[in-house]
Amino acid sequence: MVKNTRKKKSLNPILPLNQPIPINVYESKTLSPISITLGQHKLNVSSLEETWEIIDEWWKPNPIKRRYHRVILENGSRITIFIDLITGLWFKQIA
Repeated sequence: MVKNTRKKKSLNPILPLNQPIPINVYESKTLSPISITLGQHKLNVSSLEETWEIIDEWWKPNPIKRRYHRVILENGSRITIFIDLITGLWFKQIA
């Protein structure tokens, strides 16, 4: 039989991965992104590739209600951003 030492099984706390990054977005009246500020750089949205919504955990105290956009910026980069439809805050999704 193995003796129970009552020691912690892990030294490190569990940390969430791929947390979204808060960003500033200039948006249209329909909440579509027009330009995005990443750090010190303001970039216009050249095209909107895809838009979708996620509504989840509606039965919990903190439900999830987001509208995602996959966009191409004027510098040619593709990123996924979303607006939290509850708070109105924008985020860059990290893959």
